[in-house]
Amino acid sequence: MRSHPGWHDVQQHPHRCVPLRVHGDEIVYNKRNSKMLVYNWCSVLSRGLPRRLCKVFMMGVRKAFLLSLDCFISALSWSFECLLKGVMPSHDENGSPSEGARAAKANMPIAGGFKFLLTQIVGDWEWLSDAFWMRNSDYRNDAFCCKATKSIGPFCAWVYTSDPGWLATMATHAEFMQNRDDNPHCLLPGFNLLSTRLDLMHIVCLGVYHWLCGSAIWTILLQGRWGAESTPWKRCRAKQLRTATTEFRNWARRNSLLHSHSKFSLSGLCMSTLQSRPYMHGQAANLSLVARWLCEVALEYSGR
Repeated sequence: MRSHPGWHDVQQHPHRCVPLRVHGDEIVYNKRNSKMLVYNWCSVLSRGLPRRLCKVFMMGVRKAFLLSLDCFISALSWSFECLLKGVMPSHDENGSPSEGARAAKANMPIAGGFKFLLTQIVGDWEWLSDAFWMRNSDYRNDAFCCKATKSIGPFCAWVYTSDPGWLATMATHAEFMQNRDDNPHCLLPGFNLLSTRLDLMHIVCLGVYHWLCGSAIWTILLQGRWGAESTPWKRCRAKQLRTATTEFRNWARRNSLLHSHSKFSLSGLCMSTLQSRPYMHGQAANLSLVARWLCEVALEYSGR
């Protein structure tokens, strides 16, 4: 933040400064799997609000007709510069003087004296690597981000000690900006390498929760919560999972929580054999609710 162009305003009038987060993603918008780049922004401080109240859609561009994003990102940079100043612009994104109604509003407050600072840029790894020209951008590579590795070794990324080897692989902002002077995303006002954030929806809801929910349900099945043990094991587990489905749906109904998760099943847990590893298929929002329900089940088991 010390190098952010709005740092002085934060020091002088922190209650008048609103931190913003930009989110970029690639979505499929039809049955032919056509893709579109979508950008939106929200306040970093917003939490628990419906998307229609906290997220502002900025741009959607079909990739099939896209030659370059430069002009679009330049327009977004101009918009964020206006928000940072807190007043209506006197010139458009191309530097031409405003005319008509827009010219009449030049230098008028945008939001009653509030200023908006771009402080976070969020996306999944695919979008971030494309937007910021990351090295080792293919997530299937062993090395990713800088020089951290997925495999065991001196730079293994899954080491969580106080002094892991992967810390030595991290680049500074100055090192990151080498050969990126003309990257339009890096020209967004206030951009810093440390302002980039990974999208927790992909990491948690579409990553950790698949394994967590699957493993938790399988463990609870073995403890007999949803029925006693019997043989053959597939028939026993299928019967238990039907009971678990009923419990989950009743819990969601009591808490007025909507979901579209299908009934629990062995195929939905990827358990074709007893040697299989439980992995729950599901959509992000649904898995989030399943995890909440399992949390309450676990608390009940622990007596809390």
